[in-house]
Amino acid sequence: MAFGINWLEGLAVEWLALDGFAIIPPPPVPTPNGGRRFPDLVGVKNVAGGSTIRHCEMGATAPSVQKLAAQYADKFAPNVRSAVKAEVRRVVRVNPDSYEMWVVLYGFKGD
Repeated sequence: MAFGINWLEGLAVEWLALDGFAIIPPPPVPTPNGGRRFPDLVGVKNVAGGSTIRHCEMGATAPSVQKLAAQYADKFAPNVRSAVKAEVRRVVRVNPDSYEMWVVLYGFKGD
C-alpha cells in the first residue's frame, strides 16, 4: 500500500484505495526554470470499458472558489497531465479514457 507524505495525503491514499484506485508513483514534471515538480497523488482505476486517472492535489485553504481555481491551474496544466498519462501507460500498461482533477482541502473557508 502506498503512504502519503503528510496526514492529508495519507487520508487521500486511503480514500482512493477504498474507491478501487491503485496508487502509482507520481512522475517528475519538468519546470521552465530547469527544475522538476511532482503531482501530489495519482490513482488509476480500471472500469468497464477503460480506465480512469484521478490526479489529486492537496491544499490547506482557499478564500474563494475562483482563487482556488487560479491557485491550482498550474498543478493541472497540460504538461502535467501529459506526464501523468505517460506514467500510467508505462506503469499500468493501459491507455486512460478519462482524467479527473481533484483538489483535496482541509480548512476551506470560502464562498
